[in-house]
Amino acid sequence: SDATPQIGLLLQDVMLFVRPALARHTLALSGDIAIAAVAQGSPAAKAGLAPGQEVVSINHHSLSAVAAGKPGDYHRLGQIEALLHIALARDGIVSLTVRDSNGALRQFDIPAVPACRSRFELRNSGARAEAEGGRILIGRNFAADMPAADRLGEAEFAGVVAHEFAHVLLGHEAWLKQADATDADIRKTEREADRLAVWLLANAGYDPLPFAQLLQEWGARGRNGPPQVATHDDWPERAALARTEIAAMQAILLAHGAADWSRDFRREVMQR
Repeated sequence: SDATPQIGLLLQDVMLFVRPALARHTLALSGDIAIAAVAQGSPAAKAGLAPGQEVVSINHHSLSAVAAGKPGDYHRLGQIEALLHIALARDGIVSLTVRDSNGALRQFDIPAVPACRSRFELRNSGARAEAEGGRILIGRNFAADMPAADRLGEAEFAGVVAHEFAHVLLGHEAWLKQADATDADIRKTEREADRLAVWLLANAGYDPLPFAQLLQEWGARGRNGPPQVATHDDWPERAALARTEIAAMQAILLAHGAADWSRDFRREVMQR
């Protein structure tokens, strides 16, 4: 319900790397900004854009004119992404100039479609997974200290991301601010995030059971497992709640053919 104009494009800046010159050489770029990923079926994909292409300008604004900053710094890419999003919000269409592998410049005028406004970011430091201001943030060292046998598999990590994404979709940050939140209020939002994560995982093609199992085990897994705190239920309670939600979600899935959380998910936190 809180969509924003998007074209399905993820950009990459060689300055995100500690050794930008090596990154530029490896990516075969003459400039610094390239397409990192294109969402399947998106306007960018339909226009013919592909990962690895160098982006020279946005709405005829040369990207080489944006100050580079220091190696490992996200600041320049943030400015460039802001140019893209401002253009889409204002016009519903954006003009990109791209350099092909043969060195030729091509202009693409790409119309936007409404899409989720949430952003998923890997931070250069820190060990937390959290939701903040509509962003899902994963610290570079998240769960990194776990012994090899305890490290997260893909489905488990997807569950962590889904939990944080659920906080954004359900508006928990705003609710807690206006509710003058107590520990009990925060526990309600954490329960909802665990439960909605089950639906998001199913819709993304993941089995949600590994997430429930992770909740059961994580308090005892490695040194980097999150501690038990007053704002969260204990691990067995969280796991049991997730398993109960899996059964409820699967019943809806069988009955309707889709896990439509916007229609069928039971809220615990009521917006004020």
